[in-house]
Amino acid sequence: MIQTPLIIDGLRRCSNSIGFQERKAGRNTLMFLLVANLAVYIMDTILLKGNIYQKEIMFYSISVWTILSHITLPLCIFYRFHSAVALADIWSSAYKPSERH
Repeated sequence: MIQTPLIIDGLRRCSNSIGFQERKAGRNTLMFLLVANLAVYIMDTILLKGNIYQKEIMFYSISVWTILSHITLPLCIFYRFHSAVALADIWSSAYKPSERH
């Protein structure tokens, strides 16, 4: 959840300095977060279809776990996908001047 303030702040910023536009500081971090979010999105999507949550089912019971997973896992998947798209937008537009941003 630390990346949420970074995304909110990054969507509003642009680079007006030629030095920052050429150096593109922080672009590697953005790419890492983008790839990590996509990886977690893909893993959550695949794991949601599988039946690997045996410990959780034993702890909560099948009915409670079904309700919890059907409510929370789609929200987690949506958050990761939306974060990846927002990070891609920041990656492509953060180093352009404000008039083209």
